[in-house]
Amino acid sequence: MKDVTANDVSQIQISINTINGRVMDREASKVESEKLKLEICKKCLSSELLERRILGIKELNNIIRSTQ
Repeated sequence: MKDVTANDVSQIQISINTINGRVMDREASKVESEKLKLEICKKCLSSELLERRILGIKELNNIIRSTQ
């Protein structure tokens, strides 16, 4: 995974969600957004860099909090 910051990850997610919102119905867009977030977490957690793994944990915690 390329060297990215938490802000970069957030901007990527916003951009993709915007595009998906224009070409998909609301439910399909929501599902794809969730898949993207989980895939980013997976990539971060499997990184060799501690900072990136911490970012993955933070993002995963945000997903869990938003579903409760």
